[in-house]
Amino acid sequence: MTRCCTVALACLWLALGFVAPATRAASGAADDAPVPDRSIGSVQRFVEAIASALQQRATTEGFRGGVRLTLQAARGVDAARARAALLPRLKKALRGGPLDAGDGPLRARLAVSEEAGTVWAVVAVEGPGIEGATTVVAETTVDRELLAALGVVGRTTQGRFLLERAGALAVQPGCAPLDAALVDADGDPALELAVLSRCGVEVVHLDDALHAERVAGPWSLPLRRWPRVVLGWLAPVGTPPHHRLWVATSAGHALVVDVRSGSTAPAPAELVPLRGVTTREAPLALRARFGTPVLSLPLRTAAGVDVVVPGLPARMRELVTLPGSDVWVFVAEDGTLAARGYDGDLQPLCPERVGDRVVVVDLDGDGEPELLTSAAVSAGEPDQLVLRRAAPDGSSSTVLLKSPLGGGSIAAIVSGHADFDARPDVIVIEQADDGATATLWRLRHAP
Repeated sequence: MTRCCTVALACLWLALGFVAPATRAASGAADDAPVPDRSIGSVQRFVEAIASALQQRATTEGFRGGVRLTLQAARGVDAARARAALLPRLKKALRGGPLDAGDGPLRARLAVSEEAGTVWAVVAVEGPGIEGATTVVAETTVDRELLAALGVVGRTTQGRFLLERAGALAVQPGCAPLDAALVDADGDPALELAVLSRCGVEVVHLDDALHAERVAGPWSLPLRRWPRVVLGWLAPVGTPPHHRLWVATSAGHALVVDVRSGSTAPAPAELVPLRGVTTREAPLALRARFGTPVLSLPLRTAAGVDVVVPGLPARMRELVTLPGSDVWVFVAEDGTLAARGYDGDLQPLCPERVGDRVVVVDLDGDGEPELLTSAAVSAGEPDQLVLRRAAPDGSSSTVLLKSPLGGGSIAAIVSGHADFDARPDVIVIEQADDGATATLWRLRHAP
């Protein structure tokens, strides 16, 4: 009896031994998803995913050579731990491919963040053979090993933000972009991009890939002598959907352009419209010190009526307001970012200098507005785009994203609905140093 049982069990074991592999094979054939190699740790798998994405992009776009690696910790990641855990492994993983870590003409900047239980690496590569910059993204789920290696402390409600290089903007000689705004030129829900240059104002339609096609204009500016510092301001006028634009320049141009009818009318002289503070009929304005980016109080309406806001400095470079509050955010005369809080006291928002652009937008739809600025850099270094979250009372700010672009200067940052979805779009115009080309970038939230 015992012998019979043993034989029966052996037969059953053999049957399972042959049937189970067949079942697994059939299941695997139906699922082409790669199976993670559990023989290596999650940190190494993450590094190899980054290296693979970089090498694949290099092969696709046809660039190669030595690449210098730097790492910046963003949301929820400890900078020192991330550099120690990722950079040595990544340098080793890149050996033998089109990209090889070390001294070379290429630069790769890693921004590592933890968002909603996932670690993201957004890598921007720039240098010879790359038009502007190219970006790759790698991700992995947070586990205990990554938690310890990267010092992850992020909130599970955080989202991620992606900066994408898109289309190019045609630039005539001597007509580099000075400013831009989103307007409604044709009456549909998607807005068009109006661009101001020394040559005038033109309106372009942007498709899903941000390829630009002129649909209205250009409207030439009256002949004037330009000062040494060439500046321009462009702001929508009236209630949405906006189809009129207030135009002002450091040469003293002041007019309103209707992009639907093509008509123009005089605007208040010596006043600069504020892009981020709009009343029912027109944006508020400051007096311009033509030839410099510095603007002067008091705040005024288009009709010349003073608007008193206690606590604001006498001079500044840009001014916006946080929606639903009486908090005003401004770029001070010295280039630092500050706020006038609920109680009227001035609060510094960041220690470093910023550029002359501040845009308020709720990119992730969480009801908390973000501040988008350009970052001041030293001569010869490319402009950077910085996304910050400001405290509701204007007492502090936190950097969510800081990224270089393609090596030029940020000419304009605009926000609005450039397509048909519910989320706002942010479009950045970067002017190349040669003045002959301009690149369009899109910043979006990807939950």
